[in-house]
Amino acid sequence: MEYRKLIKFGKNSFVISLPKSWIEKNHLKKSDLLYLAVESDQLVITPEPKTGMNEERELSVDVDRVVPGSLRRRLKSSYIDNYHVITFFGKTIPQQADHIREEVNDLMALEIVEQTPTKIVAKNYLNMNEISLSETLRKVDNILRYEFVILKNILTKKIEGTKEDVIKEAYRMDGDINRLMFLLLRTVKFLSNTAEISRGKNVINNEDLLRIWMLISVLEKIGDELKRLIKKLISAKQLVKEKDLLFIVDQIEDAFKQAMKSFYLKDVELAFKVSEDNKVRLKKLILDFLEKNTSNVFVASMRENFVNLYYNIVEIPRLQY
Repeated sequence: MEYRKLIKFGKNSFVISLPKSWIEKNHLKKSDLLYLAVESDQLVITPEPKTGMNEERELSVDVDRVVPGSLRRRLKSSYIDNYHVITFFGKTIPQQADHIREEVNDLMALEIVEQTPTKIVAKNYLNMNEISLSETLRKVDNILRYEFVILKNILTKKIEGTKEDVIKEAYRMDGDINRLMFLLLRTVKFLSNTAEISRGKNVINNEDLLRIWMLISVLEKIGDELKRLIKKLISAKQLVKEKDLLFIVDQIEDAFKQAMKSFYLKDVELAFKVSEDNKVRLKKLILDFLEKNTSNVFVASMRENFVNLYYNIVEIPRLQY
């Protein structure tokens, strides 16, 4: 660690000298711009961001050498890591083309621009400076809230259409959530490599980026459990304990809304209140209901779903403290 003396400069400013080694490492010269970011009691100085993250980054994947089942992971990883062009090549392209196309279609703004018997090229058309983290997060939130509405409509017998239509809609929403989640991860990764002052639509600091990164996983798990509950309820030959189940779903939905409110507002006191309320009242409510109905096969089949929903929802306010 190096020390620098603070020097008064004029009536309203102070200056410090910067280490020559740091200047040379970042290839800086006189009149270059530096960015200042205040983080708690620290002042972070960064050079003007280079264009590296905005330049087209390319990745080539030899499908003949990829272990079966890992192609999806490689594609998702390169998408999150902000690669713009991904080229799949190899002799087995004809056999894997349908799988590659299916996986590419699951990612936002990624399109196949070229295909031959030995090569498939996918290109991403996202302008990362135009992506808003808050707007994308709200879209995920809205889908999850609509899934709660579907659950309650099933329990109150207000569903329109066939069971197959409802299940298809649940899987469509799940696919939308997954696409938005990968977009969120890509955006957080992009912003983490960008100076705070140049983050376009996203007025956000590094601490908030970390909170959103952790929230993404939690919301995805909540979406998975809601999808499973929708499928189980709509597929049931006969609903039982509808009023009790409706009350439980109402309470879980309210806990989710309050948890998200504390996250959006960055309200630590509200987060503590929501966390304590969920830990005591909601947990007891769910567990008591499940214990009273242990002999009910229908209710017992949803035990894991309700418990997982609870544990993931209580994680949201904890991100505030």
